Parts: sequence; C-alpha cells; structure tokens
Amino acid sequence: MTKGFAIVKVEADFTGGEELVSQFNSYMQLSHSAPSFLRGKDGYFRLAYDDSTSASSVGLLSFGNFLQTCGYKISGIESVCKEGGECGEKVDFSDGTGKQASVLVSTVNVY
Repeated sequence: MTKGFAIVKVEADFTGGEELVSQFNSYMQLSHSAPSFLRGKDGYFRLAYDDSTSASSVGLLSFGNFLQTCGYKISGIESVCKEGGECGEKVDFSDGTGKQASVLVSTVNVY
C-alpha cells in the first residue's frame, strides 16, 4: 500500500545525458506510469513509496532498476553534495561499450 510520494530529480550532466533521461522517462511511463517533467538533462519524477521502500531511496531504486534492465553496469554509488547545496546519490555506470558516466539522483520533495 502506498504511503506517499517523492519527487525525485535525475540529473545527467554529461554528453548524451538528455537521451538517458528520456530513456528513463520512457521506462518509468511503461513500468510505473509515473508523472514526470523533463528539462534537458534533468528529469523530475513523482514516485510512490511504501513500507518496503523509503521516500529517500525510491529514486535510487527506480533508477538502478532502469540501468540494470537496459543493460548498463553500475560501478559505484556514493552520497554527494554539490556546491549549491543540493545533495543526492551519485550513480556511476557504464554502457555495453564501456563508456562511463554518472548521474545525480536526489529527492527534492516528499508528501
């Protein structure tokens, strides 16, 4: 049973990041029908959480599932805070060709 919702920001600040955010959006629409808003390399998603997932981890869980389902390999996850004070989880990953990238997944609101 849904306990609430979290607004999660996925920030892909690298060449090709806009395409990755778009792919994640398509994945979320097919798997969860999650309302979303995309702006370039940033995507905002409303994700439901329940007793099995906390509001602060639902975005990381959803993005990790997306990466694994689409054939990406996760190489690291760490908590980071940017200069502007925005904090989240930095997810390092690579695609099938070995190209590496990282994305910041952060929870911006919970209700």
